[in-house]
Amino acid sequence: MSRSRVLALCSVLTLAVPVSLLAPGSASAAVDSDVYTWGSNGFGQLGDGSAPTAVRGTPDLVPVSSIVEASGGREHVLALTDDGTVVTWGSDAFGQLGNGLPLGNQSSPITVDGLSGVVDVDDGHYHSLALKSDGTVWGWGQNSLGQLAQGNDSDRVPSPAQWGTVSNAVGIFGGRDMTYVLTDSGSVLCSGGRGLECGRATGSEITDPVTVNGLPDIVDIAGGRNHAVALADDGTVWTWGMNDFGQLGDDSKTDRATPQQVAGLSGVVDVGAGAEHSLAVTSGGHVYTWGRNFRAELGLGNTVDRDVPVEVPGLSGIVEVDAGRSHSFAITGDGRLWAWGWNEFQQVNTSADDTIENPFQVSGVTDVVAAGGGQAYSFALTEPEAAVLSDGFDTGLSNWTVTGRLKVDNTRWSPVGEAPSVRASVTSRKAGAVRPLPNNLDDACAQAWVRPVSAGTVSALVALRDSSGALIAQLQLRPNGALRARSDIDKVTAAAGAKLPFNQWSKIELCTSNTATDTVSVSVGGVEVGSWNWTTTAAGQVQVGSLKKSTVTVNIDDVAVL
Repeated sequence: MSRSRVLALCSVLTLAVPVSLLAPGSASAAVDSDVYTWGSNGFGQLGDGSAPTAVRGTPDLVPVSSIVEASGGREHVLALTDDGTVVTWGSDAFGQLGNGLPLGNQSSPITVDGLSGVVDVDDGHYHSLALKSDGTVWGWGQNSLGQLAQGNDSDRVPSPAQWGTVSNAVGIFGGRDMTYVLTDSGSVLCSGGRGLECGRATGSEITDPVTVNGLPDIVDIAGGRNHAVALADDGTVWTWGMNDFGQLGDDSKTDRATPQQVAGLSGVVDVGAGAEHSLAVTSGGHVYTWGRNFRAELGLGNTVDRDVPVEVPGLSGIVEVDAGRSHSFAITGDGRLWAWGWNEFQQVNTSADDTIENPFQVSGVTDVVAAGGGQAYSFALTEPEAAVLSDGFDTGLSNWTVTGRLKVDNTRWSPVGEAPSVRASVTSRKAGAVRPLPNNLDDACAQAWVRPVSAGTVSALVALRDSSGALIAQLQLRPNGALRARSDIDKVTAAAGAKLPFNQWSKIELCTSNTATDTVSVSVGGVEVGSWNWTTTAAGQVQVGSLKKSTVTVNIDDVAVL
């Protein structure tokens, strides 16, 4: 896109929006998601109260409700509830269960004391992380290399402690002994490891947050044993850290303290990392893997290491990837889960084979929106089919291209790429819809009902794009529920002045006006909360949704182009 066609942000008008004006709309509330686990229960990590000797190759339900996010450490699991509290189970060897006492292993979920207002969770091998709605990060568990950013290397921090002094975090990501924090400016902070993992060649511990230099604007990160994989907002992939098995994907075995772009990958929408292997999925639904393959964790039908990305055969329509220590996961747009790799404890399937060399569809779970695991177990988070109900498409809005999972009625989801015949709802994860517009955006608006449940990352709600697909203006939801209006001129972000109440429905609008002074405006509940001047050529489509790894629920029942 040439500079002349980029939106020029000239001025922003902000004003406070009374909560009374943000009235909820007529949309149904979300239904609880479920957590399933399988594999080894040696430390209680299956969370179902079974004996530590149990090994189960089929997913079984964990008795915990109202879960909106989950993450797996080496031998413990964190889960976030819809009221902002955190539950956990499994090993407590380093205080990673977070209750201040040497609890020992817990085979059933317990609540982490002293935490509220949490919007995202993640963990490393033996440490746990929580992101609060105020942008602060909290951690507990092992700190032997400074991964909890306490300025020291104390071995055990058994209660939640604030990670550094950061207050603008929008994402948290754990590696084995390191923590990555994504800020609202797109930069990455790091603590832990021995230098390489934080972009330093020092060979010493990083006990206070440092910036990982040499990165573009980042939207997602996956931490491995001693390496990191980052996804940039332009769909490129960047890696750094140890590279003894080719896990950096740069056609070498050379360790890197400076992030390097992975050649041959573009249009990537998600990344993952195991102990010494890496994964990426493209917008076309194709999965690529590289790094160590000793236990078939690359899914290529063999056990040969690869130091450049190789496409995993037999997979299509994938929207998300993740990994345990030496096994991997891929989730399709319609919620099917595939797994492969190390299977000694049946963390992939019930087979007696120690390794599963090709992707295997996991039975017993449907509508999967997240998956992961640790050394010898797996988990899946599922979203019920009735998460958001809708009852018919607005007249004249039948020409949509579906880019994620949309409910087309109360019993089925539309496959990726199929236009729904009735009104659609998009709920969390990678989902969205695009509708072509006339060649003139004069007085055009995109409207949507939005109900923030929790948002661990910045989420794009409504975007105006030109006929080439380039961004004109975008309305984003911040982790604290605040709306921001963003242009694509140097990724400038400006406040729109409205903070949406959590768990309530609010109607938002993003409008353009081709008058004497071209403007873009944002309103909530019919009250304008921000406007700015803009310059661009005529646009060709409105995009709604495109959410990734958040638990924001967006109901597009009432999306309209006026």
